[in-house]
Amino acid sequence: MRASTELHDRVAELLTYPGPDSADAVKRAIHHVSEALPEAGAHLADLATLAADGAPGEFEEKFCHTFDNNADRALEIGWQIWGENYDRGAFLVRMRSLMRTVGVPETAELPDHMSHALRVLGRLPEEAARNLVITTVLPAARKMRDGFKDEVNPYRGALETVVLVLESHVEALEPIDV
Repeated sequence: MRASTELHDRVAELLTYPGPDSADAVKRAIHHVSEALPEAGAHLADLATLAADGAPGEFEEKFCHTFDNNADRALEIGWQIWGENYDRGAFLVRMRSLMRTVGVPETAELPDHMSHALRVLGRLPEEAARNLVITTVLPAARKMRDGFKDEVNPYRGALETVVLVLESHVEALEPIDV
């Protein structure tokens, strides 16, 4: 089953810098994830607790500590796949073009940020989405998730959820030669 645009958007919100409505964003994501991919909903329980019960600033601090200060979990897909070489630059250009094509607005994040990729994937035709998932987005998401190693962190569940949403693209279509 292919995940919906709405689901992609809600999951993308989990990987954006927390703001005043982050607790509501997590609730929306849990609702959509639980409906579309029931096995994934439980992965978000710890993040929901942090969003709802954390001290002021704790949610933002955890996000920064988890993603901004850790190269293994950096949310930039191109960084995860290519590091700082030319291919990443080409991917940034490609992602910016895809964002414009499907109407995903740019933000302060680079075009290869996972939140942008999720929004783009929810709007691309299935085959194009699947190809992007297989070639770059899913390998990067798995690498980000694996960057947690054995660390207990509420964002680990968010990345587990991202991987399951991305895998739904791979399962949605007949196999193709890559």
